[in-house]
Order: sequence, then C-alpha cells, then structure tokens
Amino acid sequence: IGIVFSGGPAPGGHDVLCGILSHLRDEDQLIGFCGGPGGLLRGITKMLSSSDISEIQATGGFDMLGTDRTKISTEAQFDQVREQVKMHRLDALIIVGGDDSNTNALYLADALFGECLVIGVPKTIDCDLLFKPYLMTTFGFHSACAHYSKLVQSLMIDCKATQRYWHLVKLMGRSASHVTMDVALNCHPNFVVLSEEVISNKWSAKDVTRQCCDVIQRRYDLGKPYGVMLFP
Repeated sequence: IGIVFSGGPAPGGHDVLCGILSHLRDEDQLIGFCGGPGGLLRGITKMLSSSDISEIQATGGFDMLGTDRTKISTEAQFDQVREQVKMHRLDALIIVGGDDSNTNALYLADALFGECLVIGVPKTIDCDLLFKPYLMTTFGFHSACAHYSKLVQSLMIDCKATQRYWHLVKLMGRSASHVTMDVALNCHPNFVVLSEEVISNKWSAKDVTRQCCDVIQRRYDLGKPYGVMLFP
C-alpha cells in the first residue's frame, strides 16, 4: 500500500498512518511517498512499519512524510505514477488531502482503473469537503479552530487592557467560512464577515468596508475605541 500527504499540513495526518499500520497483515507493506504528490512523481519513498508508530505518535502532523501542492492531471504524470505503482507492486494508493488533493485522487482512480485502487482521505481545516450524511466533517478542523480561538481570545484580552487597538484577523477559508464561524462562536469578537454572507447578499468591498467603519464608529461613541474583527 502506498500513501502520500498532499496540500497544507493538518493535525491528524499521522493518526492516519497509525491507523493503517495497526491493521496491516504480516504480508502487507506500507510505503510512504515523501514530499507530497511531487515526491510520488519522483519516486521518493520511505518504508513504514509498526515499529515507527511511537515516533509517529510523538508529532501528529504531516512531518513524517512531508507534503506539497503538486497537481496530478496530465497523461505524462499519470504514466509517472503508473511506473511507481508497478515498481512497488502497489495494490492501493492512499492520498491524504483536501479538495484539490481528492481531485487528484479522482483523476488517478480513473487513470489507474484495473491496476491499482486509489483512496482519498479527506483532510482540510477549512471543513469544505463534506458529503452528508456520510462525511460530516474533515480531520484537522477542530484542532485548528481551538488553536485560532486561543489566539483571538488573547487579542481580545489585549484590547480590553490597552483600550486603544483594533485587530483585523484573517483566518483560513476561501468560499467556506466554517473556521471563522467556529472561532467567532467561541470568542464573540466585535465584528465578523462570512464569505457565504457576502455572496448571498451580493455585497461589494465598499459594502463590507462601510459595515466595518460603522462598527468602529459605534464603539467609539460608546467610549470603546478598540476591538477585534474576523475575516475568512
């Protein structure tokens, strides 16, 4: 079995490795491709065994194998992966990553049909790779939100102490604002912008800016010239 981490790192990557290793049979072998999809194309490998579990558990992210954002979508790239499949006699290839990475997995599954199983493991702290009711969340999301919430909470405490700074915090998320919403529910900042809200209401950049200024002005009128704003 081959495995590769893809895209941005997230807490829980090594849990996937431990889960696979703990279920291998004696005749099975787990081959890690180092450096993400780019390492898969170049054939940079690392043999993994149950003896590595203690080392893997000591960290938790993607650092055991590394990662990158190489896209696999051309016939030439499919052929490179096919060579690795044949060379290492892979029965299955596991790709751990987010939406782009699972798109890679989809293309590869089609290109390698009948030669090798391709399995996508959903990882994205944005939590934007859902398929209800089968996939309710993705790993990495809750750890990221807990970490961000601590940082935002510290900024809010700093604001109350100095009573004169505004902090504009940009969090992970593109069209999905799950992280921003979760942090907002945990911390209760003074203003939050959600991508979905902007799209639904067809707000322009000017509209959002005006809302920010209104909040700043209202708090200034209340004798509170400070606060925290969150943006995805």
